[in-house]
Amino acid sequence: MKKIAILILNHRQDELTLECLNSLKNVKYEDFEIILVNNESIGNFPVKWDMEKHPLKIIEEKKNLGCAGGRNLGIGYFMNNSDADYLFFLDNDAVVDVDILTELVKVAESKEDIGLVGMKVYYFNEPNKFWIAGGAKLDLRSGCFYNSGQGELDVGQYDRDGRVFDSLPGGFTFIKRKVIELIGMLDERFFIYYEDPDWCLRLRKYGLKIAFACNAKVWHKVSSSLGRESSSFYYYRTRNRLLFMWKNFSKTTFAAFFVNFSWEFIRTNILGFLIEKKHKLFFASLAGVCDFFVGRFYNQRTFSS
Repeated sequence: MKKIAILILNHRQDELTLECLNSLKNVKYEDFEIILVNNESIGNFPVKWDMEKHPLKIIEEKKNLGCAGGRNLGIGYFMNNSDADYLFFLDNDAVVDVDILTELVKVAESKEDIGLVGMKVYYFNEPNKFWIAGGAKLDLRSGCFYNSGQGELDVGQYDRDGRVFDSLPGGFTFIKRKVIELIGMLDERFFIYYEDPDWCLRLRKYGLKIAFACNAKVWHKVSSSLGRESSSFYYYRTRNRLLFMWKNFSKTTFAAFFVNFSWEFIRTNILGFLIEKKHKLFFASLAGVCDFFVGRFYNQRTFSS
């Protein structure tokens, strides 16, 4: 049996994380351990756990390292202190199906060139509606990723393993140890958003594939981190989309993307947010563009509510 380490990142959401951990108690797979990174912790994480059955390592980190830095902290522990064969990134705002680990291993072991495996992720409050069915495809013109199946009811249309994607969401990623040894850590310049597709693209450049386990299922309490209408969300999504395209594609491709990005910025931010008097969202997006061009990355950027 392959051993699995599950990496969970907590950032002041103890209740959500405890619900996630409780769902793991019911998983029908014997050999797994958990690595919990408590990001920007203000005290020891409160949990009662059967350490003999499934070891739980809690890493207390006083700074907010973001998704990229927090997961890198967990990856470092995994690579240096665990003998597990696989690492499963699991969002703390999700609960899992009892057979998820069995199904992920089955697909990951099916072909040598599979580097990452995705799964079915449903909305927690609408448990038969997809948030994502496996992974996402990249639109080079916009620099955006579009989730497979998002918003669709599950009527069996994605009941087939082996579909291939451009990217997986970072909180629902199953990866082989030897792949991490090959591609290295996440790029911490992203902090949050786009660090996961950047990692996936690096993997694909080595000729490895991103596959799909159609019977691996989780339920996601969407947008428990920044929220879709927060200034921080628009700042990081704007800045990091520019960084992702600049870092990973040719100057010609980036130039074509930037023409479309500029028109979108005018339409959404100037004609949209300003007319709707959402000034904070406009200035957050503008700050994202400015920080990209001056090379201001890594650190957390905060905005007034």
